[in-house]
Amino acid sequence: MGMRIEQFAIEKTDISTISELYIDGVFQCYILEDPVRELVDKNGDGDFYDAGEGKIWGETAIPADTYIPWHRKRGKHYRRYGQNESKYPWHFEKGCICLDPVEGFKWIMVHPGNTAKQSHGCPLPGKTKGKNFVGKSKDAYKELYLKTFEAIAAKEATWKIER
Repeated sequence: MGMRIEQFAIEKTDISTISELYIDGVFQCYILEDPVRELVDKNGDGDFYDAGEGKIWGETAIPADTYIPWHRKRGKHYRRYGQNESKYPWHFEKGCICLDPVEGFKWIMVHPGNTAKQSHGCPLPGKTKGKNFVGKSKDAYKELYLKTFEAIAAKEATWKIER
C-alpha cells in the first residue's frame, strides 16, 4: 500500500479555504487554497469557464477528488524553486509536486505562499494558520516535499481532497 496524503477542509470563507493535511493519518501541515465554488460543466467542453459553470480563473479551489501526485520539471514554479540549486538544493532536478490533471484546471502545483492571491488554484502548505492566511509556508513546503518525494517519484502516493 502506498502513501496516503489526505486533505480535509476545516475553514471556508469567501476568500479562501484552509485544510489540514495528513500523511498516512499523521498531521503534516495546513493547506490554503482559493474558495470552494460549485463547478458544473454544463456544456461538456471540459472546463468550468462558461456562464453559470462557477469557475473564476485563479480564484477557485480545485474539486474534491483523489489525485495521483507527480513531479513536474518545467513551468514558473519549477524555475523559481526547482532550478534554484543554491536556495533549494533538495528540490533541484526533482521537479514540483503536481496534481494535474484536474478536471477543468491546468498545472496545479503545490508551492509556497501565504494567501489566496498567491494560490491561483494551487494548494499552499503552511505550518501555522490565521484567517485566510498560512504562515511559514516555505518550511512547510520543504518538509512536505522531502517526506513525500520518494513515494511520489515511485508513483506510490495518492492525494485525496475532501471539502
